[in-house]
Amino acid sequence: MPRLVRLIVLSIFILLALPLQAAPVVIDARTFEGVSVGRHLLLLEDRDGQLQQEDVAKLPDSAFFAVDEEVPNLKFSQSAYWARLTLDNKLPRTVPLIFEFGYPVVDTIDFYSMDDQGQWIRLEAGDRRPITGRSIAHRLAAFPSDVRTGSSSVLIRIQTQGSVQFPVKIWTPLAFHNHRVLCIR
Repeated sequence: MPRLVRLIVLSIFILLALPLQAAPVVIDARTFEGVSVGRHLLLLEDRDGQLQQEDVAKLPDSAFFAVDEEVPNLKFSQSAYWARLTLDNKLPRTVPLIFEFGYPVVDTIDFYSMDDQGQWIRLEAGDRRPITGRSIAHRLAAFPSDVRTGSSSVLIRIQTQGSVQFPVKIWTPLAFHNHRVLCIR
């Protein structure tokens, strides 16, 4: 019996030592009404703030870390942070979505997604940038993106003097408009 107990304890330690894996967000027929995707994010610290989107996009998932929190909170840091969110669109069509960053006091936010030709598109927000430059004029940073059929990823880069958090939610455009613009519950 002591051998069985040791085997169980050893198995538990091995499982706890495994890194967290962030599963892709599955896009199917449901409506996305503020679905929090924090547990799906893979995060990367960029201590010098020098990494470019092209560099980060090429990195394997093993270069990132996952946090088992609905809103990953990395406390205060001078580093830039990147998040990778993998999407798996099961529908036979491109799906328009809005990616909301729900923490308005971040200095700079860069959102990267791919267009139909496989080229990266960069959208900007943050409290150090004019709201007139945003794709969606809203108090929270909101980024529209058309998600192609199959597997794809978006990248988010933030840098701030305040708390580093990733409160990312996904909305369909109609749900975002109803809940965030018209305040219909």
